[in-house]
Order: sequence, then structure tokens, then C-alpha cells
Amino acid sequence: MIEQHWLLSCSTRRMTTASTLATIATLTALSLPIGSAHAQLAGRPLPQDTSHAIDNYDILGVKLGMPEGEAIAAIKSHLPEGSPDGKGHTVRLRVLDYQLLSPVTRTPVRAGVRFERDSGTPGASDAVRILSVDGRVWAVWRDDVYGRFDYDNMLSELSKKYTGAGQIPSLIDLIENGSSRGSAGKGVTGVELYQGRCTEPPLFPGHSGNIKLDAACQKVLWVNYRAMQIAGVRSLSGGTAQLVDLDAGRRFFDAMNGMAASKARDDIKSGGSPKL
Repeated sequence: MIEQHWLLSCSTRRMTTASTLATIATLTALSLPIGSAHAQLAGRPLPQDTSHAIDNYDILGVKLGMPEGEAIAAIKSHLPEGSPDGKGHTVRLRVLDYQLLSPVTRTPVRAGVRFERDSGTPGASDAVRILSVDGRVWAVWRDDVYGRFDYDNMLSELSKKYTGAGQIPSLIDLIENGSSRGSAGKGVTGVELYQGRCTEPPLFPGHSGNIKLDAACQKVLWVNYRAMQIAGVRSLSGGTAQLVDLDAGRRFFDAMNGMAASKARDDIKSGGSPKL
């Protein structure tokens, strides 16, 4: 059976393991990419984008610098209402404004658009976020809670889609009787590519306000899943992806801080105290 790859919009073979194991893998999947990001990046050379390949990359049809309206249309085209997810559940999307808290005023500021999966599963943060500045995309960010894919097929698709990106090395989690039993050996959990001196992926899945824009880092692609082996079969499960233009992101935060400073000056002129 062929499923639509919800992250990349390409076809890959669905895994057919017991539903209880799939549920366990789903509930724990996001913690591994988040927690292991620092360990994976520390102390090893990161693949550098010397040919500006990142400029041609997309996630769900969304490229950096794309007008926000076109990005919204691309997401809707790649995720048609009623299409099935990796577990056969019907996809229904809620389209919301994506907001970040101003670091100055601590009030919500519109930062783009959030496509939230109406999965019927409480607490499952499965979403796509488009971050924009001056009407154009500076980041597309995906938390793929329900993704579950054949290990070899998935890595082949990632390599084809993101030509030039490097593989992310990691250990494969050995699952027996629904529990982790250590490592099934070395493997690959995704792909990555960087422009500039970057220390970690700038967007932290599961923490919508946690964004770190390294001063010497310009652009990042990072796609990372959890590698598992169950009954001798390897798969990649629940993960995250991000495509980020950090320079444009800095313009967004500069503009947000500038608006706060301007309001503070207006408060002073009107005879009140600055509301920062």
C-alpha cells in the first residue's frame, strides 16, 4: 500500500507493524530529535551549502522567500482535505494565525500561518508553520507526529529531494515488546545542510516560541526522524523538518522590537509611562 508522505509530498511504502507499537513510537518520537539535536551537531563537521542548493529546496511546496499567499496555497495543494495520513486517518486542517510573543512587550505578534492537524488525538502537536516577514516566507517548520516510513525508502526519497544535503548519523533504537532495548546499530535519521557557522537547528520542535538565530548562521535545512527496528524491520517514525533563512528571521525580530520601541516613544509623548 502506498501512502502520501505528509512532510515531503512523495510516495513511500507504509510500515505494517502492530498498532500498539506504532502508538508507543508516535508518543515518544518527538523527544528524540529534540533532545539529540545538540549531541548530533556538537563536535562534528556540518555539511556546507556551497552551491546555494537550499534556495531551491522546499517543504510541502514552500520555498524560502515565497509570498505568504503562495505558500498557503502550496500547503493546501500538498495536503488536500480528506487525504489519509500514515496510519490511515483522514487529514483535516485548521488554518490559524501563527503568533510569537514579543520579547519586549510579551504580547502576541502575528508571525505567519499555522496549519494544525485536527487529528482527534489530544496533546498531539502535529502542525506546519509558515513564518513570514514583509509578506514573504523566512521559515517553514514541520512537526510530523504521525509519520511512519520504511527506513531505506524514506532515506532514498530524502536524498533525491535534497540533493547535496548530508546525512544525520545516529543510533537505531531497538524496540522489543513495546519497549526500547538499546541500540540496533548505527544508522541515519535524516538530512541536513547549512550556510554559515551554525551550532544547532534554529527552531525547536514542541516549543513554538523557542527560536535561536545564531549570528553567523545564514540558512538551514534540517530533517530528522527517529530510527527504529521492530522485529528486524527498520523504520523512521515521528520527526520534524525545518527550512530557515536566519537573516530574514532577524529582520522579523528587528521589526517586532522596533514596533515595541515606537509604541514606547508614543507613550512618553502622550504623557504616560512607556509600556514595555
